[in-house]
Formats: sequence, C-alpha cells, structure tokens
Amino acid sequence: MNKYLSLLNELGLKTRFTSVTAVTLHQSLNMSGWCGIKSLKCLCETGDAYDVDIRYAWGSEIFKQNLFDHGWNETTLLHKKRLDKSKFHKIIIYLCEYSTKIDFDSKFEKVPIRYILGCYWSTIQHIYLRLPICHPFNLSNLINISTLNSYASYATTRMLSPEKPSVESAKKMRTMLFLPPHPQRIAEGGLRKKGLFKHPNNEKSLISVITVVFNGEKYIEQAIQSIINQSYKNLEYIIIDGGSTDSTIEILQKYDDQIDYWISEPDLGIYDAMNKGTLLALGSHTLHINADDILFSHNSLEIDYKTNLNYTSNILIYFEKEQIFYKSLT
Repeated sequence: MNKYLSLLNELGLKTRFTSVTAVTLHQSLNMSGWCGIKSLKCLCETGDAYDVDIRYAWGSEIFKQNLFDHGWNETTLLHKKRLDKSKFHKIIIYLCEYSTKIDFDSKFEKVPIRYILGCYWSTIQHIYLRLPICHPFNLSNLINISTLNSYASYATTRMLSPEKPSVESAKKMRTMLFLPPHPQRIAEGGLRKKGLFKHPNNEKSLISVITVVFNGEKYIEQAIQSIINQSYKNLEYIIIDGGSTDSTIEILQKYDDQIDYWISEPDLGIYDAMNKGTLLALGSHTLHINADDILFSHNSLEIDYKTNLNYTSNILIYFEKEQIFYKSLT
C-alpha cells in the first residue's frame, strides 16, 4: 500500500493522503486510447474518502472520454449517497505515452460541478502524467492491448466512406443527407459536411442515433461521449439543436469529427426536432437518446435484431431530488 500512497502524495495535490484502504483491478472495459490498471480507495488527513482510478493511455481519444466512463451502474451512481458529513471524491490518473500528444509533463483538471453525474462524488479531478515517470505499475502486459485497440477509434468513425448514398436509396428510405436551408440557421457541421458518409452493411446494420437538444450544456457532452465510445461498428450520430444560447454549440463543434451531422436552428419544439433527426437517419434502425441520457454500457448497441427485437432489459430514470425510478422491462 505504501507504494501507492507515495505516488499520490508526490502528485502535488493540496490533499495529503494518509492511507490506501483497498486496491483492485480497474473494472472498466478497455476504451479507445486507454485501458484501466488499478482502482484505489483512499483516505486523506481531513477524513474525506477518495476513489482513485489509474489508467494507461496511448491515444488522444482520452480527451473525448474524460467525462464519461463506461461501466457506470445504478448502484454506484445513484444509490450510494453518503449519509455522514464526510465528502467523497474521485481522481482519475492517466499515465500517458507520447502518442497521446500531450505537450506537458503533468496537467490537473477539475471537472466542473455541472458535469458530475449522480450523487456519489463531491468532486472529480483528472490528472495527466506523461511517461516515463516513477510509478509502481507493470505496464508491459498492457502494450499488446494498446496495439490492438489503438485502431478502434470511435464508433462513429469506423465505417466511413466518401461515397454518397444514392438519391434512389435516399428516396426509398424517405430520408435526406442534409436539412434544407433555414433563414435563422446558426451553425451546421459533422462528417457528412466533410464528404464522409455511412452505408448499410450486410454484416452490421447501420444504426442511427439521434439526439435533440436545447441549452443542454450540462449534460450533452456526456451523452455524446457515451455514444461515440460504443463498441458497435456501424453507427451514425445525428444531433439537432434548437438554437441554444448557452455553450451547447461550442460543445458540438468540439465533436465535429465524431458526429455524422449536427445542426443548430430554431424549431417548433422537441417533436419537430425529433422529426428532423428521423428524416436525416440513413440507418435501418433508429434510437433517440435525449441530451440528458447516457448509455451505461460500451456494448449497449450490440443487439441481435433478427432474433430479439425487444432487447431492452431495463430503464433507469434519475431525478435530482433523490427520487429514483428503476423498472425491468423483461
């Protein structure tokens, strides 16, 4: 335990850790650009408790996964509200190869409170440490994993083609590639605007995920991250914004290379926006994920549609005033 304690106290945090109470293997499945090493449970001198995740990172994808981590579950996220007065925190430490393209030896980022899901952690902090550094972890057994996964990229960038869907196929599906001009359009972007498209595939049906949003800066980025980091290989993502006046548009621009098509313009409400998204969907299946929704699992879209069209096993709805609705649908 002392070797982990020494690492934490040498990070330069204002907090001084007094003990490491548990060490386990990192529970999250591998994601593009990083894989988990260890998870620590720690106490500091003020009595506050910390969850500390140690991750090995080899790709710049980590910067578009730092708000969302597949492996959430309702028990951890919603049911473990602490009844005592002590605070509970989370720290995520990335041990970064040069291939992550970071240009600093160390970087500390505190996650804004509006991005913290659920009621479990009081604060979340990300720490990026560029290798080589002194640490107690054996990274040699992770190299092969990184080699295999470094080509995985995001779910929305795996099966791109410069070939446009034919006019005939679009008409047959009653769909369109772009929305018609709008006199009050604010912005428009995505992979389609760059001349890159998705197509149905004999082995993998094209799934169209649609998100509608208006002034959703608090939640939209985690929704995006939960979708672009899916394991499913043939996925397109469409976002319809109703003309947001907060930072939503800036967030969409940040993910311009991972979203197939996004647009910001006034609409007639949520159903008008959903209809716009449906008109743009090229997939044989569509899924509406609201701006304040997330997909808990990395393989949420790995569904055998031919044998199990009613696949969904459960739904979880969270209300900020600690009201929780959980219902099994099977």
